[in-house]
Amino acid sequence: STDEGLETTYYKDLDTDTYGNAGSTQDACIQPAGYVLDDTDCNDNDISINPAGVEVCDGVDNDCNALTADGSGETTPSNSLQDGVCSGSEKSCTSGAWTDDYSGVSDYEANEVSCDSLDNDCNGTTDDECDCVSGTTRSCGSDIGECVSGTETCIAGEWSGVCSGEVVPTAEICDGVDNDCNAGTADGSGEATPSNSLQDGVCSGSEKSCTSGAWTDDYSGVSNYEATEVTCDSLDNDCDNSTDEGLETTYYKDLDTDTYGNAGSTQDACIQPEGYVLDATDCNDADIAINPAAADVCDGVDNDCNAS
Repeated sequence: STDEGLETTYYKDLDTDTYGNAGSTQDACIQPAGYVLDDTDCNDNDISINPAGVEVCDGVDNDCNALTADGSGETTPSNSLQDGVCSGSEKSCTSGAWTDDYSGVSDYEANEVSCDSLDNDCNGTTDDECDCVSGTTRSCGSDIGECVSGTETCIAGEWSGVCSGEVVPTAEICDGVDNDCNAGTADGSGEATPSNSLQDGVCSGSEKSCTSGAWTDDYSGVSNYEATEVTCDSLDNDCDNSTDEGLETTYYKDLDTDTYGNAGSTQDACIQPEGYVLDATDCNDADIAINPAAADVCDGVDNDCNAS
């Protein structure tokens, strides 16, 4: 036997990185060329892979340490999205490639659904699919007239539609108050307007008006109305169910057309009726020759109506 127990085991260093392949050995007294004492190279075909190698993200164990994470020797690049909650987040080395990784980003949402004042999907817009931020409130309703505004609350990113504490409009009644909260609506316009107290004559169908918050007789729009009747026009102008009271003239029938009328046949009128006269002194309205202007002759008749 030659040099038994004196030789040293050397390991093949094919890639010349000074780290040997534990699976390729040679025992010798003097270190053979291409061999080294180290046996920790995990890939003797690649000079960049050995225990001193830098672990890059390539799916390969560059530093021959299975416990070292792939890519851990590099500066981890940032994720593509850096707005909102993604600010400062980093990629992860997945299957040998740097890949966007938002799994550890708090409040991140690929499609924003939360209404929380955060840019959850990192697109530079906050709550872009929300009408409002949950829990916030806004004024609602009106403070015009008798109305009082209330408060609406945002629930799950949408305005609830409930106006809490609101006093709403009501029908406009005659009370001097803006019940329907519309200054352009007449007081009392929401009610059926009551009729005026007087409904006879020209006042038929006339209606009260709402004045100073009370329904009040209003004849201002009644054609031919007169509080005290002064016009003799065959109308009941003062609506007391009497026409032209105290204004008409009494006319007398003049049947024989001698301009003298029959006191026993009258007609009250504003305008002189045909066949009537103002005179009432005819003693025979059937004979044109008998009247106060006639000459009395000896015929046994009172021709001049003087009864003598």
